[in-house]
This record gives sequence, structure tokens and C-alpha cells, in this order.
Amino acid sequence: MTCGVSFVTVFVVYWYCSSVLALLLLFFSLSGLVYQLGDWLLYHPEQPPHSRLYVPSPSLVGLPCWEAPPVHTRDGLRLHALFVRQPPDRFGQAPTLLYLHGNAGNIGHRLHNVAGLFHQCGCNILLVEYRGYGRSEGTPSEEGLYRDAQAGLDFLAQHPGLDATKLLVFGRSLGGAVALDLASRPEHACRLLGIVVENTFCSVPEVGRLLFSWLRWLPDFCFKSQFRSIDKVPRVRVPVLFLSGLSDALVPPSMTQRLYQNCGSPMKRLATFESGTHNETWLCKGYYPTLSLFINDLVARQKEQKDAPEWPNDQTCIHIPADVI
Repeated sequence: MTCGVSFVTVFVVYWYCSSVLALLLLFFSLSGLVYQLGDWLLYHPEQPPHSRLYVPSPSLVGLPCWEAPPVHTRDGLRLHALFVRQPPDRFGQAPTLLYLHGNAGNIGHRLHNVAGLFHQCGCNILLVEYRGYGRSEGTPSEEGLYRDAQAGLDFLAQHPGLDATKLLVFGRSLGGAVALDLASRPEHACRLLGIVVENTFCSVPEVGRLLFSWLRWLPDFCFKSQFRSIDKVPRVRVPVLFLSGLSDALVPPSMTQRLYQNCGSPMKRLATFESGTHNETWLCKGYYPTLSLFINDLVARQKEQKDAPEWPNDQTCIHIPADVI
């Protein structure tokens, strides 16, 4: 009798442990699969079709002064870039934007927006293509995109004839997360006059769970690329302009507002556009004047205080009613 009870006990324990072990193996296998597939869901260099083959030229949108210089990363990759320059008489004095786009397409797909920045904000603009996008070498990854932005900043800081004290970074969506990472690192922030981020998210796990309900059951470590801007933004001390389209159906506008609230910069501004969508907030009335005012304020204060300007405690919120160009 005792022997029979012992056998049953051993069998039950074995069955229970085997079931738990099987469930754990299944969980970690699925987690590993999602970990690898996460980047496939995040990065879309092939959308729209032929984005890896055809990059529109700035000449198509009437930008006469431009070049396509190679940008080299510190880990040895060659990136494709487009450098849109102001005319020679303004090039050396104009502020310069490092433009970081979202998770799909290539730099050529942003040229209509760039034309507006060029004409209405008076900026030079360097568009750096992420690794694995457009004509750039490599494969996209979180750390890789950070290195690509750093390479773009290095290129501008070393460019002859350019005013390296007037460098800003512009990032939309995924590019906003890359811009915030750059500004949160003191070794790079010291070279920046300010940054502009548009319709960006707090972190990939958070926005991923909103877009794909089945991801809600997975812990954060299952996400290979995380872009945790909400953890980095308190370390940002350079001036920041947050742009938020309130009609964004992809990234909740509340995420941009949280980033603004948690930003550590004494000079931070939030502009909300009632009719702004995720990729087309730049079409809203007041978009370029808001950007131009921010850039001009930074340039003017830098001119007043040539050595390490002290930024004022400026926490301004602006709302632009629904009105599209």
C-alpha cells in the first residue's frame, strides 16, 4: 500500500513538473520568436515598394543646392545622405537640421517637408538614411540607429564652412526616439543647440501593446528594440520643441505630452495641432511658423550669450486649431 501511494505521488509530481517545464519552454520559445520578430514589426525599409532601390532627388521639389555625401559610422558602415544647403551667401550663417525620419520608406520620401523647412525656416538640412534603409549599408537595429545619428552629427560638426554652433536635430516618430537618445548623452548634447521631436512614443513596448493586442501578455525583455525615451527624456537638458498631431491614429498624442512633462530641459515647448495626423502634421497651419520661432529664439539667445548660453525656464504650450494648408 505504501509503495503504491509513493508511486502515485512520484507520478503526480513528475507530471506536474513536466507540465510546468513544458509550459516554461513554450513560453520562452514564443518569447524568443517574438524577440526576433519584433524588429521585423518595427522596421519597414521596404515600404512603400522599391524604397531600397529608388530615392527621390531634392531637385524634384525645387531644391537647387544639394549634394549626396557619404556618411561613415564609427562601426564602419557607409550611409547614404542628402545635404540640402542654403545658397552660398546664407549657408555659413544658417542653422542646420539633422533630419531623422520614421520607421518606413527612405529620406527621399520626406522631401516635401524638407522643402518647407528649407524655405520657411531658412535651414540647411542633412537627411541621413538609417542603416538598412534606402541606399545605406547594414541592417537596422536600435543601437545601430543611434550610431547613425551620431555619424550624422559628426559629419555636420566637421563640415567646412558650416556654423557648428547652430546644429539642431529633428526627429519624427521613430526618429524622435533617436533624437532624444542623442540629446540625452552629454558627449553629443554639448554640440546641439536644440532638438525638435514630432509624434514620437514613450517606448516600443508601450506603443507596441497598443497597436498589437497580443503583445500585451509579453514582458518588456521580449522586445529586442525598446527605444525607451520616457527613461531618457529626464536627462535631456538642451531646448526641446515637442510637436504633437492630435489626430494621430498610430501613436497616442498623450505619449508626446508625457515626454514633454518628464523632459528635464528648462526650455521646452509643446505645440499641439488639432488636425495633425501621424505623418502629415507638417501640413497643418502654423507648423512652420512654430518651428521657425523656436529656432530663431535659440539662435538669438546663443548670439547674446556666445559661451554656453543659459536657457530660460520656458515651458510653453501652444494649441493650433484644426486648419490644414
